[in-house]
Amino acid sequence: MAANAPEAHYPSLLDESDEHQNPSFREAREQRMSQRATQTLMEDLYSMFVQRDKFGADFKFKVGNRIFRCHKAILMVRLKSYYATITDKIGVTNLPKHFQPDAFEAVLMYIYTAKVSSNFNQLALSILPIAVHFYCDDLINRCELELVNNLRAENAVTILDVARREGREHLQYKAAKFIKKNIDSVRKTESYKTFLDADERNCRLLLDIVTQTLKRPTSVSSNAGSPSPPPYDPSAPSGRYSMSENNECFMPL
Repeated sequence: MAANAPEAHYPSLLDESDEHQNPSFREAREQRMSQRATQTLMEDLYSMFVQRDKFGADFKFKVGNRIFRCHKAILMVRLKSYYATITDKIGVTNLPKHFQPDAFEAVLMYIYTAKVSSNFNQLALSILPIAVHFYCDDLINRCELELVNNLRAENAVTILDVARREGREHLQYKAAKFIKKNIDSVRKTESYKTFLDADERNCRLLLDIVTQTLKRPTSVSSNAGSPSPPPYDPSAPSGRYSMSENNECFMPL
């Protein structure tokens, strides 16, 4: 072996004894070879993600004040629907101002490697709008499942608000159902007060959630397996949401 040859990562398959060369053994060996190849591919894609500039990144996104370089070929394969909207674009593509750079970095990692970052549970709510923007159904599913599994009084109205803005009806339904069941705890939180202050129609929405029967969404979302209050119509007659003087359940404590 040459002096400068790289050290092997795996034992040679040729070292396996010939006495085990029966069909079942060969099938198991084929599976191991496939697993090794998949692991190597994932490691290479992660290296490509981490060292995008070194590996000839040819496309740029701007998120906030940061520029992210990536490979058009990766976008073309992994984000087919979105790629069709940027095929002829050159220069820097500006993304919506409310996107968070850290969340976008996590989305890029998922696009390259199909793996979520170690702090995914903290970023899921910020990642969701980016995943929707990119039509990345698998990542949308993972975000919604993470958010539903971690619904709390402190974040329920925030999740509801993002789900409404992004048109995620199943997630809306889950958040609304949680709020309806836990309204006494929810109304004590800062996020609840902020939600009410943001738009006067939000009080009407929450009243509707608590007083009306919630119906599961009947429309098919872009994710059949996605975990979402019924669609809210702000133009509905105000009488439907009228509050009596005795109804103070939506006033912050």
